[in-house]
Amino acid sequence: MKQSGSDQGQEAHNDPGQRVNELSRQLGEVARQLERERAVRQRLEEKIKEKEQQFRIIADFSYNWEYWIDPQGKYIHISPSCEHITGYSADDFRNNPGLLVSIVHEKDRQQFANHLREEINDSADFQFNFRILTKDGDERWLAHSCRAVPAMDGSSLGRRASNHDITRQKRAEDKLREREKFFRMVLDATSNGVWDRNLQTGEVYYGENWARMLGYTAEEVIKKCITWEQLLHPDDKQKTLAAVHHHLQGSTSRYVAEFRMRNKAGEWQWVLARGKVVEWDENGRPLRFVGTHYDISDQKKVEDDLKESSKKIKEFAYSVVHDLKNPAISIHGLTKHMRDRCGSILDEKGKKFCEQILHSSEQIAALVDKINIFISSREAPLFLQKVSLAETLAITREEFSVQLDLRAVKWITPESPPDMIVDRMSLLRVLRNLVDNALKYGGERLSEIEVGYVDSEKFHILSVRDNGIGLAQEDCKGIFSMFKRKKNSMGIAGTGLGLAIVKEIAAQHGGEVWLEHGRKQGITFFISFAKVLQKV
Repeated sequence: MKQSGSDQGQEAHNDPGQRVNELSRQLGEVARQLERERAVRQRLEEKIKEKEQQFRIIADFSYNWEYWIDPQGKYIHISPSCEHITGYSADDFRNNPGLLVSIVHEKDRQQFANHLREEINDSADFQFNFRILTKDGDERWLAHSCRAVPAMDGSSLGRRASNHDITRQKRAEDKLREREKFFRMVLDATSNGVWDRNLQTGEVYYGENWARMLGYTAEEVIKKCITWEQLLHPDDKQKTLAAVHHHLQGSTSRYVAEFRMRNKAGEWQWVLARGKVVEWDENGRPLRFVGTHYDISDQKKVEDDLKESSKKIKEFAYSVVHDLKNPAISIHGLTKHMRDRCGSILDEKGKKFCEQILHSSEQIAALVDKINIFISSREAPLFLQKVSLAETLAITREEFSVQLDLRAVKWITPESPPDMIVDRMSLLRVLRNLVDNALKYGGERLSEIEVGYVDSEKFHILSVRDNGIGLAQEDCKGIFSMFKRKKNSMGIAGTGLGLAIVKEIAAQHGGEVWLEHGRKQGITFFISFAKVLQKV
């Protein structure tokens, strides 16, 4: 009889051989799965070891002292560089948990201990500097930075720390600060006040003398944030700040300015400032601006007194000159009238006296005129304009034409004299006085007068040379002073003011005067006119 399908399944199920085969198959599948998982785990462990090895290589061969501590404060890893930096080995730190805090400098120890205790589980990054004492007792500075190490599930694995030895940097900074302190002390000792400004941060240091000069203490200046700009006189602010700006822009080699500052008593005090940019940043912009302030109030008072005194003297001089000229003219007129009317009854001695009186009164009048010219050359403002040197020389030649022709003196001038920015009347006076001087003192051997011109970088230089008898060395001393004349000038008309006037005109034009002796005879006078003068 044939079996049904259900009977056959039950039979197979009850067959022991088939059951064993099924179980074997299932076990093989589990074994293969376990092998695959083992291989994956092995590969992961190898990668972990590889990463750990890389971490240790990086940490152990770093010049920094690296360590990793768990949430309980125990070391997970310490790099060998700790011994190079601290003198203690990694085992010393592992065996003595309190060693780390104990080697921190006593001034930094509390801060560091608080950091370890309170911030060990904090997720924030921290950076600060602290000092340690090495095993040999040396003091070293470390730059400390640390951050939290999170696990995959977000829990804390502790903190990873790195300590970089910055001792050299700190010692260099200390030396720099010492030099800065010494530098400021020297400046403060040699002036009424020193200032030191960082142009990029705006930070300013004012020395003790600076505060004391204005009646403040250094503490008051710092507490009230007092600056020189706040104390600057409103009338001086524009020109003073312009002087600072010009120096910072490189237009001037140093900053120099005079201005008034209000002191603590509320009075205006005159100050002389000198300064210079001494440091630039990597882009070439000015970074550090240092300088000094000097109290020049007393000097300014003396200058004001001198100006007032000079003004009174000028007024007196004008008055004397005016009062002197009128009697001289009257004496000259009366004497001439007496000579003309009464000449027939005067003997030779009387006539000689009349001539002497006439000559003396003429000299007085000439001296008065020269004094007026001398005063005006010092006081009258310059009217600067473009002046043709060729035309000025032609005018001068015309004025002296009679004397030059009678004495057969050769007149020599440059072929193409330039135009100059000068005061026209001043240039004429210079040429008149120098040519007149050559004619007066050249003597009988005088046969030529040469006017020369030399163009230098900053000056127009004129010269007047003659081939006369020249000057003795003793006559040259102080020759450009007032009323200075040659010892052998008796009988030669003159006031001793001609060369003094030339010197004043040179000074007004930013130049100088000097002379040179000829090799065999004669003398040459030189006068320079600055080219920077601007016409009106």
